[in-house]
Amino acid sequence: MNYTEKYHLPQWDETDRILRVDFNQMCLNIEKGLRQNATGSAEASEQIAADIAEAVQTVENKAFDQACRLAYNHYCFAQTLTPFPRQAGVFHLDTSLADTGLSGLVKYHDYYQMNYAASTSENQLLSMMDQTEMSVSGSTTLQALTAAFTAPSNGLIQSFLLYAQFYDLSSGITVFPCELKYTDLTDNQTILTTDITLNLNGKSGTLSQTIQEPLLIACGHKYQVTVTPTSPRLLDGSVSGRFARLSFTSGATGAKATASCSFQNPGENLGLVAVASYQFTANCPTPKLLAGGQEVPLWWSRTVEDGKGNNIQEAVFRSNDTVKDNETLQLQLSCGQNETLTLYSWGVTLI
Repeated sequence: MNYTEKYHLPQWDETDRILRVDFNQMCLNIEKGLRQNATGSAEASEQIAADIAEAVQTVENKAFDQACRLAYNHYCFAQTLTPFPRQAGVFHLDTSLADTGLSGLVKYHDYYQMNYAASTSENQLLSMMDQTEMSVSGSTTLQALTAAFTAPSNGLIQSFLLYAQFYDLSSGITVFPCELKYTDLTDNQTILTTDITLNLNGKSGTLSQTIQEPLLIACGHKYQVTVTPTSPRLLDGSVSGRFARLSFTSGATGAKATASCSFQNPGENLGLVAVASYQFTANCPTPKLLAGGQEVPLWWSRTVEDGKGNNIQEAVFRSNDTVKDNETLQLQLSCGQNETLTLYSWGVTLI
């Protein structure tokens, strides 16, 4: 008896008997060969399907990357237009123009800011001021009233109450001209210079006069308030004075703040790209974005130029999860004790 070369199947000669063992073994060999062939075909099919799925996913990822970049570039271009153009599937908030959906931030200069600091009363702020009392005696002695202090938080000093004493003045003197000056010593910048007049009554007495020139202060900045007599030669007697009280509104906030928005009838979409533009001091972490309560991945965070000569921080988020009707999108902001974070703008573009 002979056998095939590859599968060892029996090949009977004319004179060979067909034996049961030989015949059964031949059938087993055929079964084994068919099974191996079927298994190999199935594995090959699975591998082909996996390769196709991977290729499709790669193409989809690249397409989504490109769509996100186009959306980001379009949003940045639209930001340069005033007013921001009305668009479907796009939200934009410039905090210098509106306060929509903001919580835990207060207006400071032109933008909304969070400033996490302990609340400071009017008396506490006054006690922090290192004052040099005004002292004027004719034309021989002249010392300006100064009050220097480091701001414990953001806030607004609405007014100062000046308490003064005067002695042996000429009967004709009823006004005492002075110059009021506010200086930010941290930025080496003069904030205000203006003329004020102290109204004196009689030759001797006391004076309590309110100076209503508001001073906006920033946490950690050092300021100096100066009242300088401008015509001491008019005096025959003397005048002295100091700040006795002030009116102050604290601009301190908590450690957390949010900015939120939602889309009505957003239509079909593949996800979103969100952009936050802000500036912060040392201990303020990168903002987080939540969509429907789930955190959206940060795409990148970097320092950029805002088109006005200022370097600001930019955090960009993206998600390929569908944004649903009226789903809340929330930008979460936080900062450390005595730190500040200013939110210039933020926005969302649907993909």
